[in-house]
Amino acid sequence: MTGSIGIFGSAEELIEDVVVEVLKDRCECPHVVIGPVVWQENRGKREWYFTLASGDPGFFTLMVGFGEDAGLADQCRASAFVSFIRRKPIVVHDVDDELAMARLCEAIWPCEKTRKVRAGIEGERQQWARAGEGGR
Repeated sequence: MTGSIGIFGSAEELIEDVVVEVLKDRCECPHVVIGPVVWQENRGKREWYFTLASGDPGFFTLMVGFGEDAGLADQCRASAFVSFIRRKPIVVHDVDDELAMARLCEAIWPCEKTRKVRAGIEGERQQWARAGEGGR
């Protein structure tokens, strides 16, 4: 991974801090779901990010963003995966599709929030299909 330095320090330090925060106050063997690197448009530019999800107690998600640097997002996602699996016992789910991630989260943590996330992504996919985009 690059040693990019930003307001929060190096990318490596940021990922380690995120992993520690995600696992804070978790159960003895938590589930963590790592989503794919995707982008959203912001002011005409692509902003790359990936999402982490966990629970026990309470389902939550965390978007980890990298601005226009898709390569750094990929590297940091891989680094987060390695950092999580070094902290055993833990169940890490590595998902390469947002909808698959939402469905998995709904199965692990059935609640109104996970249902809304899944329904929102399904709605977005239906809009893409109607528009002929096929996704990001």
